[in-house]
Amino acid sequence: MEQVNPFLLAVTQRLVQQANDFDPKIVPYAQAALNNSGKHLRPTLVALAGGAVGPTGEAHVTAAVIIAPVSSERLACAGRAARATPRKTASSRSASPIWGRR
Repeated sequence: MEQVNPFLLAVTQRLVQQANDFDPKIVPYAQAALNNSGKHLRPTLVALAGGAVGPTGEAHVTAAVIIAPVSSERLACAGRAARATPRKTASSRSASPIWGRR
């Protein structure tokens, strides 16, 4: 992890800077999300994959910055979907035995 830590720091700094550029009021929330230890898996994989074929650089940091929030947004969407109420309660055609569902 010692080799990956400087890379993750660069990714975190870039993400915080982007949040600040967007709206300085959200920086504390962005920092809280980024400091959660489970939010660095994809950037770590970028660092390790890049480091396997040569030194990592700004292009790798940019790639990690692009994919890091994508996973966070997917999790947020999944959480909203889990809390959502169904829009209809009646069975649909796809639930009929003709289509193989019961």
